[in-house]
Amino acid sequence: MSKQNLAVIFGGQSSEHEISYMSASNIIQCIDAQRYNIILVGITKEGHWVEAADLNAVQDGSWRQSKTSIVLSPDATRKGLYRMSEDEKAQFVHLDVIFPVLHGLYGEDGTVQGLFKLAGIPFVGCGLFASAAGMDKLYTKIIVDTLGIRQAKYVPVYKEE
Repeated sequence: MSKQNLAVIFGGQSSEHEISYMSASNIIQCIDAQRYNIILVGITKEGHWVEAADLNAVQDGSWRQSKTSIVLSPDATRKGLYRMSEDEKAQFVHLDVIFPVLHGLYGEDGTVQGLFKLAGIPFVGCGLFASAAGMDKLYTKIIVDTLGIRQAKYVPVYKEE
């Protein structure tokens, strides 16, 4: 049986950036490397997608200095990413599955889930709507109310107020 390509995506542009790559470190250690080719994709706070060389680079934060850029293709007929070296030579890598380990905005809010869905690549975790609704606490409470599930009373407070 040939190995499947699994991309672990971590970091991100949210305030929970550091927590994300610590979480990713724990997850990466538990992935069966006999079954999966693991591609480590870090997203810097500025939004630059890069490939991490290995688990040590994830753990010590040196992945941020990677010279290998990653571009996830939204083309659902390709289902993969492009690995780009410093000289801008691109290598296509087919992905069988993505394991997003992103916390906060642009990670748990449906944003990347929409990109994965558009690209036609299966991914671990909630789908676009569940991610978006779960991230917006007011809408989560409204949905829970609608379903008749008991919860603590709440009062919405808006930024403008």
